[in-house]
Amino acid sequence: MDTQDPKTDTLDPQDWRNTIPEEIRNDPVFEKYEGPGDAYKALVSAQKFLGREHLPVPKDENDKETYGMIYDRLGRPKTPDAYPMPTDLQIPKELSLDEGMLTEFKKTAHELGILPNQFAGVYKWYMNNVIGQYNKSNEATVTAHKEAETLLRKDWGAAYQQNTALAKKVFQSFADEKAFQEFEKGAGNNPVYLRLFAKIGEVLSEDQLTGKPGGLSMTPDEAQVELRNMEGDIKGPLYDASHPQHQEFVDKRSRLTKFITG
Repeated sequence: MDTQDPKTDTLDPQDWRNTIPEEIRNDPVFEKYEGPGDAYKALVSAQKFLGREHLPVPKDENDKETYGMIYDRLGRPKTPDAYPMPTDLQIPKELSLDEGMLTEFKKTAHELGILPNQFAGVYKWYMNNVIGQYNKSNEATVTAHKEAETLLRKDWGAAYQQNTALAKKVFQSFADEKAFQEFEKGAGNNPVYLRLFAKIGEVLSEDQLTGKPGGLSMTPDEAQVELRNMEGDIKGPLYDASHPQHQEFVDKRSRLTKFITG
């Protein structure tokens, strides 16, 4: 007599799922596995995953409490001032930093859940840009100063040092110490202002002295005018070797020529 279960006769011996208890055999979860080995691996992975600590899911973008919990568990500092500052930035000593802005930056970063490594990355990017702009500005200032000095030296010749000092002295006599310091940093290197105050200095000197103050140098233009006048006087001491001032005029012509040629 054949006692074999008719249901067993209809099972496909090639289908590994037939080894699974009948009550769960047809669960769709098994359809994606080609054999028991794949199913066992998936079970182990699932157990490991279930054993982990999971982060809560915020209800919506306004669920600040849940977001705060997530940020803290990911490593956000407890307070804004606990963010570690990068130590590898080459910040010029002359570059003044706004401590108030840095405090606000830390506060905002903390509110947004920025992690320490992210904070350091953003801060370094920002500061490198600030430092770059500062260095460019300094380079532009140095270049402008050199160009201004070259232009004035060309125009003033041997009188450059004298006229520059005179211009600064005139400004200093009318300005307070703070204003003069600002003048030295900026306008004191501007050819327009140097010419202006040097001219004012000449006018003030002329009110007190007759002619050009003793020991002062001439500009090339001034020397050119005086040399032209002296050489134009054909009856003057320059051309009369017997004149007692002849040598004095010859020497003066040499000095004027030097003023003109620089």
